[in-house]
Amino acid sequence: MASSKQMLENISKDTITSPTYNFCQEKVLFVDDDAKILSTMKRQFRSAFIIDTAESGAAGLELLNNGEEYAVIVADMKMPYMDGVEFLKKAKVASHDSIRIMLTGNADQKTAIDAVNQGQIYQFLNKPCDKDVLEMTIKSAIKYYWLSQAERELFEKTLHGSVKIMTELLSMTRPQLFKHAIKLQDLAEDFGKHMEAEKPWVMKLAIMLSQIGFMTITDELAGRVRANRSFTAKEEEIVSKIPLNTATLLSQIPHLGEVAYVVSHLDTQFNGFNSPDRSEGDDIPKASRIIKILSDYLNLQSHGQSKQQALETMFQRKGWYDPSILFSFKSWLLEHQVSATKKKAVSLNELKIGDIIMQDIVSPNGNCLLDAYERITAIRLQQLHNLSELIGLVEPVYIEDYSE
Repeated sequence: MASSKQMLENISKDTITSPTYNFCQEKVLFVDDDAKILSTMKRQFRSAFIIDTAESGAAGLELLNNGEEYAVIVADMKMPYMDGVEFLKKAKVASHDSIRIMLTGNADQKTAIDAVNQGQIYQFLNKPCDKDVLEMTIKSAIKYYWLSQAERELFEKTLHGSVKIMTELLSMTRPQLFKHAIKLQDLAEDFGKHMEAEKPWVMKLAIMLSQIGFMTITDELAGRVRANRSFTAKEEEIVSKIPLNTATLLSQIPHLGEVAYVVSHLDTQFNGFNSPDRSEGDDIPKASRIIKILSDYLNLQSHGQSKQQALETMFQRKGWYDPSILFSFKSWLLEHQVSATKKKAVSLNELKIGDIIMQDIVSPNGNCLLDAYERITAIRLQQLHNLSELIGLVEPVYIEDYSE
């Protein structure tokens, strides 16, 4: 494990960064139907920025749609077939992060308003524009681009870190829930590739974060939910609210709205039963339909049914599942060759985050410290090192072996 000094250094490296302002490494796209103007732009700014040009809006969009990334896009207003307002409006969709600047020799009020409202431009400049003014404006736009990129990176790291902490706390407080979620994530990743599921990260987050709602009920009741056993009227009322309550909580976190919507429908049957908004059939999010099939399949197995029995039970549940996905899942299972799981012995110091434990980790007196088939998280790894120092643990530790 890292020392306190090393941990502090790692924290400093992760959180403290020094911005570097190197304008000449940033790409700028000029779009104008006048080839002479574009040639002038290239000559004037070739030492200041990386310059690309396009002689029409369509040509500019082709560059963007082919994956070219630009810090700044400078477009002329008056162009045939597609004017600057229309181009920048489409450019915003194709390259959302690019900062947009409009050049025009016809600066009437309506043009300016349309450009700002539809193209969401950063700056509006009149033609002819002084070289120094244009260069200063582009540099200002690049700084704004850097700032927006840094803010997005900070947000993504913060979101990722927050989700990571929530899932690791789940692994500590409700290990059975966490173990179920890990198995479900692994199955969803494999079957999701077969189904060519869009946005696999949405399914992954929905699976893990949906377990948070089960922390509000007892382990015993959570077990009965998975086994689809009977409840009292009060228990059924509480259980029925779990997906929607969890989704409501997640919806308050920026950029998790789509995940929250998937979570809200995880208990929705294909016929619309249990739907929070009366969705049924294909109106239910596809990710929700896939997760429900995979989750119920694992739940049935965890309560004693074989793989074949679990599938038979699911096919008998008329109206519960999307039939096309259920048939695809059955076919995939038949074709999917699962090799026998291998394990290897490692020392505690060799144990890494993400490893799956294949055999209970025990103390010298035989007490179980960590159950088999749990995935190692940062918190679990630190806990094991602490326990090793305090009471000791039996080594080697056996983990799943992914090597050939």
